Amino acid sequence: MVKIKYRGTHSTLIPFAREVANIITPLGVSIAPGIISPVSTSSRSVKIVRAQGWCLLAAKQSATVQELRVFHKELRPQELMEAVARALRNKGIAISF
Repeated sequence: MVKIKYRGTHSTLIPFAREVANIITPLGVSIAPGIISPVSTSSRSVKIVRAQGWCLLAAKQSATVQELRVFHKELRPQELMEAVARALRNKGIAISF
């Protein structure tokens, strides 16, 4: 298991969000776990959204979704989104933008 670099004080991750975090941590990112909410989907997927200076991932599994804010010191947000998307696709995880 990869050591995840957390930001903030919230460190609870749903199992799929932890899997996503383990996949993208080797990219040199730090992660700020966000809220866990109920959803009406049963598929596993990740939505990637560009934000100011970071990107937001919404990791969906079963009946829950968790937001992950992803930061990188050197990559611009667009480059970060592309690196995250590539890493997730290489592991067979469905993504959307």
